[in-house]
Amino acid sequence: MSFWTVVVLCGLAMLIGAIVQGIIGIGMALLASPFVALIDASLVPGTLIVCAAVLPAMTLVKEHHDIDWKGLAWALPFRFIGTAIGAWLVVVMSVRHLGVLMGVVVLAAVGLSLLRWHPTPSPALLSAGALVSGISGTATSVGGPPMALVYQHQRPSMIRCTMAVYFLIGSLVSLGSLLLVGELTAHQVLIALSVLPFVAVGFAISIWVRPRVNQEYTRYAVLVVSALSSIVLLVRSVI
Repeated sequence: MSFWTVVVLCGLAMLIGAIVQGIIGIGMALLASPFVALIDASLVPGTLIVCAAVLPAMTLVKEHHDIDWKGLAWALPFRFIGTAIGAWLVVVMSVRHLGVLMGVVVLAAVGLSLLRWHPTPSPALLSAGALVSGISGTATSVGGPPMALVYQHQRPSMIRCTMAVYFLIGSLVSLGSLLLVGELTAHQVLIALSVLPFVAVGFAISIWVRPRVNQEYTRYAVLVVSALSSIVLLVRSVI
């Protein structure tokens, strides 16, 4: 497969993911990672994490008025701890086994949310969600759902703004960790830079769609995307 064929195919997957994440705050890594892995498995997770750092920056340029700084103060230290654990697990543990574990954890959280569990961004939940997110995001490139589930009952703008700060900082830390352990390659970065125009177009489309999506739809979208992420991780890890 030629370089530009890989760029176009990966770019289309990123474009769709950017539309979803631009609307509800998560989704790009989930929707793009299975296709990127099929196109070129060597691009995961590096290429996805590079793009996952750029898209939140676009979000914050457009929308930054509703950030939950207090919640981030609890979450980010545990995100860093989870990132270190995730980078270590990439080296010593089978990604397949790790994907199964993370998929089960997220799917269980979605199941509880559909029953009577009404999570709020408490220090305990933020810390636990960020820890799991850091491990999963660094090892599998899908780290958003644990934190998004904690914020699922909050305003759509708060979810987008807070998750954008969280993703931006977390992605930069994950990239540094992967670079440190030798798992971030020049090829991954080159493909990521080449598909950024697709990400920008997807984000622009999401801005047009946002006013047509209310809070309850956003919550259900978060649950659907989170459930899909766990299923994708499980299938990808078992096959």
